[in-house]
Amino acid sequence: MEWIAAALGVMATLCWGMDQVLGKLAVRSVHPFLFNAVRASFAAAVILAVLPLAGAGLRSAGLVALAAASGLAGEFLAAEIYFIVMRRNPAHLTIPVGNTDPLWGAIWSAVIFGGGVGVTSVVSLVLVVGGTFLLAGGAERSGGWRG
Repeated sequence: MEWIAAALGVMATLCWGMDQVLGKLAVRSVHPFLFNAVRASFAAAVILAVLPLAGAGLRSAGLVALAAASGLAGEFLAAEIYFIVMRRNPAHLTIPVGNTDPLWGAIWSAVIFGGGVGVTSVVSLVLVVGGTFLLAGGAERSGGWRG
């Protein structure tokens, strides 16, 4: 992997991690739906400002429908469920479980695209699940919002 790609990947994970922590801070005081609406509104404003730089765009109704379904599932429904759980549970328990999406992405990818799953993939999936249980199960429950 190129160093630029690696650096951008690390930056993305740092942003996702901060998103979850800031979200936990917010949902202690406001309903997750309102939080996600404000969050999405600011993201949409930036996206719409940058959109003309993206080029021609999606050229078929099928691609638009696919992008819409992906957004509804990943950015709306998943975020709504995630921050409802985040509001009710300590962050150190919710964040590891909420970040098992590589596991589900690998499984769905194998099912939808029919790709073979090699030994490396199986070991990686076991490590993701095992690490999640170790992080979430080894932590003591906390009644406070800081959790």
